[in-house]
Order: sequence, then C-alpha cells, then structure tokens
Amino acid sequence: MKKILTALLAAAMILLLVAGCGNESPAADDTSPNTGSSSQNGSDAAGQGELITITMPTYRSGQDVGAVFFLPQVERFNALYEGQYRVVIEESPSDTHNDMLKALAMNRSLPPLFQFSDFVFARENWFNDDVLFNLAPWFNANPDVKNVFVPSGMEYVTLPNGSIYAVPLAVVRPTGTYVNTGVFSPGKAIRDMSWSEFGSALSSAGVTWGLDDEWIPNLTAVSIMGTLPGGAELLQNGLNDPIRDFNTPIWIETFTIFKQLFDEAGWRNGVTAKYPDTENGFVNNQIGVMANGQWISSVFDAENADSWGPGFDGANVSGDIFPGNVAIANPNVYDWYVSSHASDDEREAALAFLAFISSPAELEAFMLAEGGSAPMISYSRSFLDQLAENKLMSDFASAVDSGTTYVPYLHEVLSGSAMSAYVAHLPMLYDGSLTPEEFCRQLTIAANE
Repeated sequence: MKKILTALLAAAMILLLVAGCGNESPAADDTSPNTGSSSQNGSDAAGQGELITITMPTYRSGQDVGAVFFLPQVERFNALYEGQYRVVIEESPSDTHNDMLKALAMNRSLPPLFQFSDFVFARENWFNDDVLFNLAPWFNANPDVKNVFVPSGMEYVTLPNGSIYAVPLAVVRPTGTYVNTGVFSPGKAIRDMSWSEFGSALSSAGVTWGLDDEWIPNLTAVSIMGTLPGGAELLQNGLNDPIRDFNTPIWIETFTIFKQLFDEAGWRNGVTAKYPDTENGFVNNQIGVMANGQWISSVFDAENADSWGPGFDGANVSGDIFPGNVAIANPNVYDWYVSSHASDDEREAALAFLAFISSPAELEAFMLAEGGSAPMISYSRSFLDQLAENKLMSDFASAVDSGTTYVPYLHEVLSGSAMSAYVAHLPMLYDGSLTPEEFCRQLTIAANE
C-alpha cells in the first residue's frame, strides 16, 4: 500500500507541474488530411497568412547526442516554411520525457507533435481518437510520404480497423560493433565469428569487450539470443507482449554465453561503469571492441581528437555487426505521434513537419549524419558519393546482407521492473554470485511483480 500511495503522489506531482503548460484546445473530430487550413496563430511578414507555431518537447536537445542532427533539421524546416510554420523546441530530459507526456495526456494537453518510447503504454492507453490523431487518411492522401516507410513498420502501426496513430521508421540503423584495429585485429569479420570464437580472439589478443552496468549488456544479451534457434522470434514477440518467463533453456543459454564472454574478455571496469566510461575506455585503448549505434561515429572524427587518449587514432576504428551475423534494429516501432488535443492549425504544422523529415533529401541527410539505411527510397548520386567518404558509415552499410538477423533492444521487450532487475543483478552475474539460472530466476520474479 505504501508503494501505491508513493506512486500516486508522484503522478500527482507531475500532473501539477505540467497542468496548464500544454495546449488546452479541445480534441478535434475531423480526421481528414487537411494540410491547407487558413486558420492561423501569428503574423506573417510576407502577407500570405499568419504564422502557425507549435512547441515540441524533445529529448533530442541540449547535450543529447541526437541534438547534433535534429536541432539543425528543425531550423531547416523553419527556414523553408518561414512565415507559414515554425517549430519551437522545448528541452525535455530523456529520463523524465515519457512520464511528462503521460501526465500531459491525463490533462488533455499533449503537444501537437512528439516522440514517445513507451510503446506498450501508448498502444494500450492512447490508440483512440480522444488522445491521438488518426493518421491513416493523411497517409493515404500522401502516398509519396507513406511509401518511404519500411513496409513491415507500416503494417505494424496499422490497426485491424485501419487506423494509424503513430508514424513508423523510414530509416533502419542497425546497432553493431566498433573495432579499434590499433589494438585488435580479429582476422576475419566479427559477423562471421561465433560468440565463442569472438571471446577467444579477444582473450588471445589481450584486449577487452566493452561492458558497462546497463547499455552494452542490453545490446550483448539480445545479440547473443539472436544467434540461438528461435531467439529472434522470441524477442520479436516480446515487442507485443513483454517477456515474463526467463526460466527457459534459451534465456539460460544466453546468459551462460554472456558470462563466458565476460570471464574471457569483459572489461572489469565495466562492472560499475556507465556508458560514457566505456566510450572513454575505448578512446584510451583500454577496450578493443565496443558495441553501440552508428550515432556515435562522429566521436572518431579527427576534429574530436582532443577527447582521445595517447596513442588512439579514430582512423583505426572500423564498423561491423555482431557475431553470428546479428544486428540490432527494429523497424516495427511507434516513432512520432500527433495529438488530437491540438488545434487544426497545429496539426497542419505537425503534418508538414512529418512530411519534411520524411522527404528523401532529409532522410539522406539523416543517414549521412547518423548512419542507417532507407530501403524504400532511391539514393541520389550525391548521397552515394558522400557515403563513400565516410569509412564507418560505409562499413556499417556493407556489414548487413540478406542473411542478417535483426533483433530489437532488450529494453523494448522487457517490462520496466524486469529491466531494473536486469541492471541491479548484473554485478552478481559478473562476479559469479548468481549463476545464469539464478539470474534468470530473479528476472522472472521481477517481470511478474
């Protein structure tokens, strides 16, 4: 009872903080793809109507790595639609972003356009016209926009009744591995190794696999499972129904391989380190191979050499995916949402922004900045030429093939309580206080609380 009261009080405090901060416009009944409304919110110096301004809370701001590309992209949109639309960024820390939006939804004050990563909560609580704008008519009226998205992702966001309350992904960015070839030469592509071969190669070379207390173990676990029979399917099913039973042979085998990798080549500082510590260890030649997404590739550009340790050279870093030809990528996600609480004008601006960031030119700009592949568009010659100039982006683009197995992130298939237990019990798996079987038992208990 004490925990319930504490949770209720916390939710009430968040609600009080955000009450009145959002848009108080009533929910609109019109679900037509109207992108030409003449109702406006400001003044236009060009005399063609008044400026429509929307405020967008986002974690891709401030010091977040995603801000490097996203904030200039917003400015490009504002410049293109100067006098017509304007997006104003409101910084929203990633660790409180989802809770803030949940509270705003309770107050019918969701922002016109936003990203929200608690997919299960959104599907179970928000997929109706009272909370979110039905995007299906807009997509159907704009096939040039709809057709850039990965087909399986578009199928995933489409409900049985045809409604679409979230925008999927157009770009798939497989998370893989960064190899410091200055200290480790694996002899063959990591994707062509087994996990056993990979651990032995690291151990023989006297170098380590970067680990920390949460992020890279998240990547490691699902990548191992992706090599096991039925593992990828189990993880994909977890996107719709969070995994609750870990007392199974496949999970036990996953963490047995995980523990063996740590014993052979795990970075010992990683037991208590955070991800930034791991990255720092990599650029100081303490770690031979580190997993992460393509969005950090700029860390290894020459202009960032002042953050490197003695003897490290970003030119020696190559990109690959995981042993067993596994990559972490999930096109079946809910990425962007448009609020039904917004006015017609605000939705008009929100839809214009979605169309802008989904244009081939912006998708190519995104891939050049953060990596990935947009399989549904035809690449321009300029894009292909620029991609060839970036070794890491070219490495990752060529690492995947028709036989690559894709798996989602661990936090996408575990409940919050199970993920918390995963992080809390990792040190005991590392030091042997818990066997893989006991570790899985603890995850099962947490997942069913």
